[in-house]
Amino acid sequence: MGDDKGQRIELILVKLGLLIKDNLLKAVEILRKNPDKKLEQILIEEEIITEFDYIRALGIKQGIALVNLAAQKISQKVLRYISEEVAREHSIIPVHETEYIMYIATSDPMDQVLFEHIGQISGKQISLLLATKADINAAIDQNYIQQSVDNIMDEIEEQFGKDEE
Repeated sequence: MGDDKGQRIELILVKLGLLIKDNLLKAVEILRKNPDKKLEQILIEEEIITEFDYIRALGIKQGIALVNLAAQKISQKVLRYISEEVAREHSIIPVHETEYIMYIATSDPMDQVLFEHIGQISGKQISLLLATKADINAAIDQNYIQQSVDNIMDEIEEQFGKDEE
């Protein structure tokens, strides 16, 4: 599959054995009736493929690694670069950082303007990882709630400290 980078997603899905010709023809017919939709959206909505199948093929096409967010321990420190609101709006979450690189999970690696902006704000090179929207949303729920709890605890400590003065 090393030579699949740059190929159409549908061809990669066929090579992976996840899409057969009849199902592709069915999806293309639906696409003709719904030109405002993307083919991959139809394939997922019609349950011809799963979102994970699509992300897997996209990773092959773009040469981007997949990440299992459930297995990641995301530091509260790395979350400071991307607000919960932005994370939810764009279905992204920072996963890890080094001195020079920030790794961000996304289901849409095409939003280069967003990633360039995050790179400028953070002063780091951005390296993308792929994950499904469902996995990203679960990671946002799990990790940003911890950040909210920490903020509330800080406010309580601050208020408690003020009351004693």
